[in-house]
Amino acid sequence: DHEEYELVRQALVRRPELRANSIEIRRNLLDLRGAENNFKPRLDLRIESANQLGDSRFKDRSENDLRAGIEFSMPLWRREARGQILAIEAKGKQLQAKRQFLQDKLKASVQRSLNDHIRAKEQLDLARRGVDLSDKIREAEDQRFRSGAGDLLDLQIREQQFFESELALIDAHALLLKSWVELEAAIGRPYPRPIVVSQ
Repeated sequence: DHEEYELVRQALVRRPELRANSIEIRRNLLDLRGAENNFKPRLDLRIESANQLGDSRFKDRSENDLRAGIEFSMPLWRREARGQILAIEAKGKQLQAKRQFLQDKLKASVQRSLNDHIRAKEQLDLARRGVDLSDKIREAEDQRFRSGAGDLLDLQIREQQFFESELALIDAHALLLKSWVELEAAIGRPYPRPIVVSQ
């Protein structure tokens, strides 16, 4: 169903749990790149400049001294670097599994909330029909009573049924609003738009 697909898509974009997981995954990738860098040989070029002030204390240096050097280093503890890489890769797989779990959980939450909202709409429709029907029966019983064919007890029973059907309609409205708020929360909308329930 297109509506369900769109709501799930919105939830996957808006929910903070997935955004936090994405940040963790990006951080893990940066850690992995850093660990892989530590695993590689290193070549550093260094240029130093020195300018002596005052009397020359050192005879082997001129007043303005410029030095250049190249340094090559090879990590001796490659096992340690390899272990660090394997640990970071394992954490990356764990974060990906967590992401899949969160996506499945959000999808189920949206589907459940949408189904609850649809059932609440149906219940509201049934409650409206119940009010209409009990009102017609109450009016018919009132006419019977006025014509002398009915008694007061039957009229009071019909009025009580009408009153209970109106209470059921109020409960159905409340259930619809509750299901709508839960659906908005499942989708991750920060400020739900107002809802107007027509009669």
